[in-house]
Amino acid sequence: ATTVRAEVSGIVQAMPAREGTQVQGEALLVQVDERDLRLVLRRSQALSLQASAAIKRHEANLAKAKDLVRRLQRLDKDKLVSVESLDNARIAVQVAEAALAEARGQAALRHVEQLTARRDLARAKILAPFAGRVSRRHVEVGDRVAVGTPVAELVGAFPDETEVALRVYGHRHPAIRPQANTDSELVVPLG
Repeated sequence: ATTVRAEVSGIVQAMPAREGTQVQGEALLVQVDERDLRLVLRRSQALSLQASAAIKRHEANLAKAKDLVRRLQRLDKDKLVSVESLDNARIAVQVAEAALAEARGQAALRHVEQLTARRDLARAKILAPFAGRVSRRHVEVGDRVAVGTPVAELVGAFPDETEVALRVYGHRHPAIRPQANTDSELVVPLG
């Protein structure tokens, strides 16, 4: 039997598969309440929008700082600006570049948080990894699960006595040596 485990924390909202039920691969075994996970996703989306706005603001600040340096450099040719003013403007460009780099890093972090929230929301639906029979349920509706909590046990669709006959063409595979270059039949138990 394979133990199926929760991949997110939350309250079990539904368990459509009863013990002894045959299920197809990717059939819903357990539904974890999605409300909190949806809120986390919405929050991450809002923070992503905020990070994008911060990038635009810092890009504008950088452009303004670079423009000031260009204007002061033109004035400096005629000695109409102090060295200190030009140095301060150059430092302001460096500060604006650093702020923009930080904003881009925050935006990347927010993007990863959003992807994680989407993944966790999808994991609220605990699906059968293969076709089989639910041999045991470890939780019931209303139970709280954490990441790694066993929720059900699933037995594969092949009973122990199932066998499959395969035609093996030995002359095409060096590990199999049938007699006198003839084909062989191999019976493999799947249980």
